[in-house]
Amino acid sequence: MNAGTITNKGLELALNHRNTVGDAYYYVGANVSTVKNKVKEITVGNGLEFGGFNPHGEGTVTYAKVGKPIGSFYLLQTDGIFQSDTEVAAYVNSKGERLQPNAQAGDIKFVDANGDGIIDDKDKIYSGSPFPDFSFGLRGGVEWNRFDINLFFDGMVGNKIYNYTRARMEGMNEITNYGTAALNAWTPTNTNTDVPRFTQEDSI
Repeated sequence: MNAGTITNKGLELALNHRNTVGDAYYYVGANVSTVKNKVKEITVGNGLEFGGFNPHGEGTVTYAKVGKPIGSFYLLQTDGIFQSDTEVAAYVNSKGERLQPNAQAGDIKFVDANGDGIIDDKDKIYSGSPFPDFSFGLRGGVEWNRFDINLFFDGMVGNKIYNYTRARMEGMNEITNYGTAALNAWTPTNTNTDVPRFTQEDSI
């Protein structure tokens, strides 16, 4: 089944040099490439989007949406940590209703991005593409008297990565081993931190 249409544009450039000096042969090379893609049409579901990566059923984090690269990240945005229950109570919508009725001091404050007065998946906003702006590589090698050495370096810039390892190590929603960052979790005596309070029953 065809789920839609994607346009891809890219450019690749490679430069190589080889030479022999006496008994030694050497080569060096470099390459750089770019690729851009955009979802032009979706022919399943509502015709506007469909979800992708949903790690362990904890929530979809990548989507295909018309006008954006396929597999783009869409995430809830945050605005720090509630420092008191008073702050929680004051975080309300235009009707005076609490935006995060189950939150407590030490919990993450989520942004009502679409302004509808509710924090939910509709507040996820475009947070970047997994496709790099540039990919590049360097190659080199020397052969001499039955010996050879080869080196290569590859890299990319401009892409986003979803750090699910950190989510698992600092999520604190399971009985398991955590990363050392969990030791810096928010407490009433440790408020200068970006790690929320320890709880296994956290909900918006």
